[in-house]
Amino acid sequence: MVAGQRIGQGTVLDPEIRIDFPSKSVRGALLRCACGTTYKAALGALTERNGVINTTSCGCVQREVARELGAGSGPRVSASLLAKSSNPGMSRHPLWKTWRAILYRCENPKCRAYPNYGGRGIKVCERWHDFSLFAVDIEAEIGPKPGPEYSLDRADNNDGYGPGKVRWATAGQQSRNRRFPVGESGFRGVLADKGKGEDRGWIAKVHLGRFNTVEEAAAIYARAVEVLEREGVLT
Repeated sequence: MVAGQRIGQGTVLDPEIRIDFPSKSVRGALLRCACGTTYKAALGALTERNGVINTTSCGCVQREVARELGAGSGPRVSASLLAKSSNPGMSRHPLWKTWRAILYRCENPKCRAYPNYGGRGIKVCERWHDFSLFAVDIEAEIGPKPGPEYSLDRADNNDGYGPGKVRWATAGQQSRNRRFPVGESGFRGVLADKGKGEDRGWIAKVHLGRFNTVEEAAAIYARAVEVLEREGVLT
């Protein structure tokens, strides 16, 4: 990569800079978008992979896509809007559906899940309204999706979506994350029992998951009890 090189709507100004993420620092480049905005991008985001370049502009086109997602009646992005992008193949990126889904449930009141997300104050940071920056941050911080059973989860169920705040988690991990909110105890999954002062007891709860049959559920419960008894937690 050299100064003056054109990548999508951006022109490289400086090909040798560092970009700091919450968890690491990576090589990047400084570019000027066709709209006049100067922006930074990680080198990995400027390299074509599977026919797609993550970052092809300052984010002006992707922000327009995000606005449509927030105001539209459904989760699909219109073909006409994608055609405006210098990189219409971005919808083939493996993180595209994940990005589209979190914007839809956080910013579109017509989404069925909106009351549990945007309706209670869960927001997507401004940086992640640009799909290319979202993809760069996810790949740099937590890596690609480990498998089909994983989805993007917020480490703090009451916090929004942004760099350093998410992880890949299974449905079971996500259920345990949101099943028991922090209450009087100040700890997730810990509830007050009867009694007052020093006589008060505390109950620890954990959600082990949802299973197709009662036999599967019973087997998992038995395994959990066995492990805790072996470690001396249960007596």
